Amino acid sequence: MVLELELRESRISRLIDECPKVFAMASPPWLPSLTAMQQTRLRPVLERALYQCDCIADIAANGSCPPIPSKYYHAILDGVYELPSALLPTADEISEFNPLANRKARPKQVEYIKSLSLEEIAGMFILVSMIGYGLMCSYPNSSTAYERKTVIEECILRHGTWFVWARLLGGSGMQELAGYIISAGRAELRQWEAGALDGPPGLKMTLMGHFRALLRGGTGEELSDKIAKTLRKLVLGDEKERAG
Repeated sequence: MVLELELRESRISRLIDECPKVFAMASPPWLPSLTAMQQTRLRPVLERALYQCDCIADIAANGSCPPIPSKYYHAILDGVYELPSALLPTADEISEFNPLANRKARPKQVEYIKSLSLEEIAGMFILVSMIGYGLMCSYPNSSTAYERKTVIEECILRHGTWFVWARLLGGSGMQELAGYIISAGRAELRQWEAGALDGPPGLKMTLMGHFRALLRGGTGEELSDKIAKTLRKLVLGDEKERAG
């Protein structure tokens, strides 16, 4: 357990240091351009957010959730989860045991997210937005770039540091697996949008719903303004602190 935590900490540090195009510390989304000193305040926010994503992923991996038979993990590399549900003769079974979604773990994951404070949720919002936008730039001429961003944000929350590492710094095998996971996520998203997929709410949807509730609601520009002010306060401090 200690070795696993040390590995995660090492990977988090390397991701931030070695992937500046994705971890855009000087110009993060929803925030103004940051000075070198301000970036030192952002870093622990991102580290803490990745830690929370790992906690969410651990809920699906620990013994409190029923284990998923190994054959369903092998199905990832066969591209089974990338197929539309209508093409799967055992769609209900595939959906129930899909390790990329792990629906049986979702209620506890949702409960965990809803237990987090405003500061924790704001940090996770910065993290998934930063990585989502950073990787979206990998598909500059693709009409599916925003769809991929949405899926990547969900994958970060579901799979934690491992997924981010696999996609950005992993070997060829890990990057290939991350690609399968993203493709499967896109298929899942399209099925959900088409009304062909029932199930628990997504983790990004839960994150945003809890964020909105902690900010006491609002929509449109009002909500965007509340989010921006919250993120500025988290990273830059309040007005008195900045003035000092």
